[in-house]
Amino acid sequence: LYPPYIAYQQSTSRRIPLVMLAPGRSLDVFTP
Repeated sequence: LYPPYIAYQQSTSRRIPLVMLAPGRSLDVFTP
């Protein structure tokens, strides 16, 4: 989806399943 998405995914492997289940909620993951 986003360029930093992959980098962020590698940074936080705990939120990977969250984003995978709800790609539309990836924005919430990026927001601290």
